[in-house]
Order: sequence, then structure tokens, then C-alpha cells
Amino acid sequence: MKFISPFLLAIFLLSPNLFLAQNTDADYHNRLYYLVKVWGYAKYFHPTVADCNSEWDDVLLEKADQVKNVESDEEFNEILAGMLDELGEVEVSFSSREQVDEEFLYNLNLDWLEDETLNETVKESLKQINENFRSRNHCLLTLAFEGGNPVFDKDDRFFENSPLYPNEATRVLSIARYWNIINYFFPYKYQMDQDWDITLKQFIPPVASARNALSYNLAMREMTTYINDSHGFFSSSVYGEWLGGFIAPFLLTSIEGQTVITKVHESVRDKLKVGDVLLQINRRAIEDLRAELRKYTAASNEPTIERNINSMLTRGNSGLFDIRVRNAEGERNVRLSRASFQAYNSLFEDEGASYQIRTAEGGCQMGYVHMGRLTREEVPEMFTTLKDMPAIVLDVRNYPNGTLWTMVDYLYSAPINFSAFTAPDIRYPGKLDFYQHSIGIGGARPYEGKLILLFNEETQSQAEFTIMGLELHPNALKIGSQTAGADGNISTVYLPGGIRTIFSGLGVFYPDGRETQRIGIVPDIELLPTIEGVRAGKDEMLEYALNCELLEFTNTESVIENKSSVEVFPNPTADYLNIVNNRAGVYTIQVRSALGTLMEERNIQSNDRLNLENYPSGMYFITFLNGKQIVGVEQVVKE
Repeated sequence: MKFISPFLLAIFLLSPNLFLAQNTDADYHNRLYYLVKVWGYAKYFHPTVADCNSEWDDVLLEKADQVKNVESDEEFNEILAGMLDELGEVEVSFSSREQVDEEFLYNLNLDWLEDETLNETVKESLKQINENFRSRNHCLLTLAFEGGNPVFDKDDRFFENSPLYPNEATRVLSIARYWNIINYFFPYKYQMDQDWDITLKQFIPPVASARNALSYNLAMREMTTYINDSHGFFSSSVYGEWLGGFIAPFLLTSIEGQTVITKVHESVRDKLKVGDVLLQINRRAIEDLRAELRKYTAASNEPTIERNINSMLTRGNSGLFDIRVRNAEGERNVRLSRASFQAYNSLFEDEGASYQIRTAEGGCQMGYVHMGRLTREEVPEMFTTLKDMPAIVLDVRNYPNGTLWTMVDYLYSAPINFSAFTAPDIRYPGKLDFYQHSIGIGGARPYEGKLILLFNEETQSQAEFTIMGLELHPNALKIGSQTAGADGNISTVYLPGGIRTIFSGLGVFYPDGRETQRIGIVPDIELLPTIEGVRAGKDEMLEYALNCELLEFTNTESVIENKSSVEVFPNPTADYLNIVNNRAGVYTIQVRSALGTLMEERNIQSNDRLNLENYPSGMYFITFLNGKQIVGVEQVVKE
């Protein structure tokens, strides 16, 4: 026989409802989960809400308060049914529903409509909304441009006009608005490390029960990191105050697994040296600080997480702080002072020539272009100056000024097709449209020398897109390390309490369906800085690029030939696709869906046949490879 200890017995006697309360909290959070999903589905698919004939945010506030007090699923379903009844019956549509390839509806998973938590009355109401939905405009949704990313500027209630610490129902609205926007309109939802439904369940408790403005902000900030997007910026007055509005007089970079000081403000160069390894801040180990900040760091991949943590480590309150550093001479403690961004502005200045002629290792001359400084207006003169150079080094370890659209006519003889997009359809939430993109008109005498492209974790968004356009050049050579993996125009979400957060609102792919999100740009030659090089004042990547030996380097692994050597027919096809390869030898084919999913990979002979009979209808890209060299990409439609 087992006995209960006196301590546990006292707990039972003093708190008879303890375990019942825990179960009630779990039930409450589970009901909020379904409230958020039902409310969000009606928000985007019910015509009454789509026409702004209902103050739908106010409805959620009311229902969230009611849900907190229900004691059974039966009561909860009555609340859901009443909420949907308030919208009125959905007019029966006799028009045909738009036929959409399932490949483009991956953001519209409605399996939850059959969950046991929902009773038959609620299920029937949701079914009626679903069956009678037709593509239509929504009063809260617009596009940045035709075929572009969604804009949510009209969906901003309580962003400015609510307390920094909203009440519980308004905090539920915050998580409901954000979760549903991402659920239906984030083109990279399928790339998240964790299922988005699980993330909703995970963050309802800390957001709903947040004790103050800071805990609310930190819970929402942590949730936004789960989209695994380097565009997942987050700002609010509360969060900014927590990070600190002042900065240290140095910049940090992760090198060889260490936190390294790579730039020092002139006012403290007698105390710090470039290349010092940061060990502690205010006697706290840098490893511990990095671990704490990690959960509030949004990024697509590991190098960018480390980059963003480095930026956060330099922030804090004004005044004195202590650090401990190590260099070749040993360890030492240093006392410094944080100041305003303006006071230490020179840390972020990027002065110098936009382009110049440099003498490379070996005596030859090369052009050098800093893409972050080069303007569109300078492009013609730049190519005039550098046109006879055997190589031009294009440094994209920065953010370009939209120069790609001008440069392409100096690099190619015809328009180039180097990218494809998935754009959320604001008339059909959960659906994405797919299209390819060409830019330029071509020039009479394109540059024929070598293009050496430099990039690293600082290369993000438009910078990555720029490299996609430049790497198509037949003499392009990519040198560097993994980029930020956040490609595509950004969309902003406005949340109660003055919170603003961002995500990649447009999906970007290579024409053959390969992804750039999270992966970034893959270099031909991977090169990382070293602590020794930083201490010696070297830009090792640039020094590597400015070498005459690279003029003889032939890149056979990433060149895409302008003209395909392969023919495919019939196209469209319902079953078989005939392949005629005009070159001798065995080739590899990769069949990818429009969203980059690898469907099939195998070797083919000069003439072969591909069976698409069991493929879902839709668009596919067939890439033909000779070893690692792409010799053709064909777009095929399966009927």
C-alpha cells in the first residue's frame, strides 16, 4: 500500500481544485485554438467579413471573453455557432468554383474542419462557407503591385490605439490576426521547421496569460521566429526598450565559432583591437547570452541567426558596461560605454568608391564594384570604364540599390529569365499563383569577361535576387558563404500594442523550381573569414577574388547554357512525354513541381520517354544535367 506524504496531503487539503484548474486551463487554451481557426477562416472566406459588413475583430474580443468562462465543449460550440450565425447565411452560389491545382493550395489545409472538438452544427456552418466560397475581393487585402506581395495596412485595429499591455481578449486577437495571416498568405509556410498548427498551440498559453507588456511582446516575438524567415523583423516600443536603445562602440561577427570584434569605434581603439574575441559582457559568458537571445532571433538559417544575435549583443542601456576579451596577448577586462546610434554612426558608414580598377595578385588588372554603393545612374559609366577588364569583382556583401535591372543590358544580349515567383492570391486566401519573370532587353555588345560574385550572411533579399540574375552570366564565379535565405518582397503585419512584424510575402525560385528561401545562394567556392585574417586587417574573400589565377578558372558546375539541347513533346500532355536529346551521352533528369518539390530523378539516353500519367495535373520543370552542368530546363504542363 502506498502512502501520501504529509506535504502532498496538505496540498490536496488546502487546494482541492488545483488539478481541476490545470485541466481547465488546458481546455481553455484548446478552445482558443479552435476559436482562432474558426474566426480566421470566416474572416477570409465569409462574404460578410470580406465586405467589411461586420466588426469581426470586436466579435473575437467578445467570444474570447466568453470562452474563458465555459465549462464544456458543448457550451464552447454554442459560442462558435452563435459567432457564425451573426454573419448570416452564405448565399448559395450557382457559378462554378475556380479549378485550382492542389499544388498551389498548400496553404489551405482544411482537415481540421472535421476535428471532434467541433460539433455537427459548427461543421455544417463551416461547410456552407467552404462550398459557396468563390474568388472575390476582400476589404482588408490589397497588393503591393500586380502579381506582388499582399498588403495588410487596412488590418491594423488596436495597433496604435490600444495600451502597450492589451487585455487578454485583445492579446488573443493579436495571435489570431498574426497566425491566420501567416497561415493563408506566407508563401514559405511549407518550409517551417515546425507545423504552424503546433506553433499556435504552443503560443496561445504564454500570449493569453502574459503578465505584463514585456512578457506579451516577448511571447509574440518568439512566435514570429517560428516562421524561419530572415525577413521576420519585429519592432515595438516595449521590445525596443528591452533590447536597449543604445549600442556598444564595436561590431561583432561569428568567425570560427567565436564572437569576434570586427570593427571598433575610433574613440576606444586604445582599449580594443579588431580581432579581439568577446568572452563576457558584464561578467556573463557570451555563450550563455547567445543561448538566451537565440529564441528571440528570427532567421532562415544558422549563419543568419548568428549574425542577428551579434547585432543584439551590442545593444543595451546607456552608460558603462564591462566586457572581457581575448587576443594573441591574452585575456583582459575592458570598461566601455554604450551611446546612441548617432554617436557611433561611423561604425555603420560605408564610404569609398562605387567602382575602381584594382591590380590583382599576379599583376593583372580587374574591375571592382561595391554593389551597396553603386547607383543605377552610375551603371553605364561603370561598364564603360571596366569593359576591357578581364574580370569584374562584384561585391554583394551588402544591400544593392536596384542596379540589377540596369546592369543586365550590359551583361546579356537578350532578356534573361532567371527567376520564378509564387504570389499569394488575395482573392482566394490559401492559393498561390505561379509565374516566371524576365528582365532586360539585352545589349549589342555584352560584357564577356569573368564575373566574380562575392557574398556572405550579410547578403539578403534584393542582394540574393541580384546574384540570381548575375550568376546566369556564362563566366560567373560565385565565391563566399551561405546567404541569409530570405528572398522576396516583404509584407507587414500590425498587431495590438504597437507591434509591427514582417515576413517574406513573395516566393522566389529559380526557373527550374529550385528554392532560395532558407537555402540562400550556393557558392561555387566556399570561403569563410579567419580570426587570424581579421587581426591582420585582411579582407580574405576580396583578396582571394583579386587573383589573376582565377581568370583561368572554368566553372563547369553552375553554368546554364542559353539554348537547351533537349526537346520535349507533346506539351501539354496527359500521360507520356517524349524526350529528344540532341547530344550524345547519358544525361540525368530532375522533375520538379512548380514549387520545387523533386518528383523524380533518373538517367536518360539520347531518346527517352517520361511517364507522367500518375502525376497530379499542373506545371512541372524538367532539368537536364550533364554531370553537374545544367544543359536545359523545360516547362511542361500535365493535363
